[in-house]
Amino acid sequence: MFKTDDRVIQICLFLTGLIFMLYAGMMAFNTGAFLDRYPTFDNDATNRFFVVWFGLNNIMFLAGIYYMGYKGLDKGYFVFLIPASILNIVWIVMSHQATGGENYTGLTMVSIGLLLTLIARYRSGMPFSWQKADTAWGTSDGLAKAGLYGLLILQVLVVIGYFVDPNSLMNNNPDLTVTTQGSHFALGLFFLSLCVILALVYQYYVGFSGVLLSMGQVWQTIFMSILLANVLTAQGDMSQGDPLLALGITLGFILNTTVFFRLQKSF
Repeated sequence: MFKTDDRVIQICLFLTGLIFMLYAGMMAFNTGAFLDRYPTFDNDATNRFFVVWFGLNNIMFLAGIYYMGYKGLDKGYFVFLIPASILNIVWIVMSHQATGGENYTGLTMVSIGLLLTLIARYRSGMPFSWQKADTAWGTSDGLAKAGLYGLLILQVLVVIGYFVDPNSLMNNNPDLTVTTQGSHFALGLFFLSLCVILALVYQYYVGFSGVLLSMGQVWQTIFMSILLANVLTAQGDMSQGDPLLALGITLGFILNTTVFFRLQKSF
């Protein structure tokens, strides 16, 4: 498992995967019960929207664990997940300051997950320096490189969009309302976008990463499936939902899928 005989690494990543699985299940598939655990969180459409989104993000993290369990350890996973976990802790602490503190379980579990990941990263023996690839993205495939540049530009636009309007996800969706809790969830997604940019810059410098491309493909496929399901159930009524978000998901899916299948034979 993970193509290593180090039991500590195996146990750490296995337990980290269990944490991701637990939160993916609760947040994405038992959203109401998850929200009911927190007295100051309203069980409204806005909070349910974001909690499901965060739950699906955990499926993406879990996909990285599964990938490495089969293919072996990949530095790219740690480059992405460690900053994401640190920013997640910052995000939870900020929530505590706003509410007086109620999500101690989440803070504890994320902290444990970060500790386990750091232990696995340290024991892996992989160098902490980034070794520059001979060419940008580590491939001569022009179409794949164009797709990776496109993904980077798309994420940069997401970050710029947050600075222009932090509540755009709520303002552009008639089913959602701008709330303090919703704004804090939007901040969490902004933090995640920063980590995605870091992961893409890492790949630009050292070469594409199989685990990162696979994690991205899982995320893009899930959200594209949700988008298509919503379009089918809308029965021609396109007045609901967020057209800008739908465009971003569609472009991201096309770009990531193109890159994934162009480079898949190399990882």
